[in-house]
Amino acid sequence: MHRPQKREAESGRHQPAQHEPRLGPEPLPDHTGDRRTAWTVDRAMVDGDEAVIEWSMFVTFLDDRPPQRLRGTEWYAFQDGRIAEVRAYYRWIPGEPISELGGFPYAERAYPNGPEGVSR
Repeated sequence: MHRPQKREAESGRHQPAQHEPRLGPEPLPDHTGDRRTAWTVDRAMVDGDEAVIEWSMFVTFLDDRPPQRLRGTEWYAFQDGRIAEVRAYYRWIPGEPISELGGFPYAERAYPNGPEGVSR
């Protein structure tokens, strides 16, 4: 499977919610060895040199673990047409089938509920 590499500025910063920041243009590590993931970008907004996306990720494991659904957002700052910073915000509870905002009306707002129809 081909995995696209992030094109970040030399001083780019990726700040995930539950890990230490990664600095520089190196690609992010691949954590998909024991699972398959499908992603959707559910909402996106752009304002000048900043953008934000809201996403859903659906995880299917290659062993007998139950599938998982995660949701989150990423804020992007651009400099000279390249990503200068990514701030990732999400809720992930290992082993829990659903990691998202409790009580948020995802179904009523037509957010995807599973990987059906999502390209992998």
